[in-house]
Amino acid sequence: MVEALKKDDVARLTELIEAGKLRPVIDRRYPLREVPESLRYLEAGHAKGKVVITM
Repeated sequence: MVEALKKDDVARLTELIEAGKLRPVIDRRYPLREVPESLRYLEAGHAKGKVVITM
């Protein structure tokens, strides 16, 4: 039963994403070489959304 609920949740999230009703909030992007700075930013509590590391 629990497994079915998880599949239903994933299916619902997929529907919302595909419909454009759910989008992640990306606060900042950092290149891989700036990972230490990104961690300082997160630890300081400044992030209002996700912090993305680009490669």
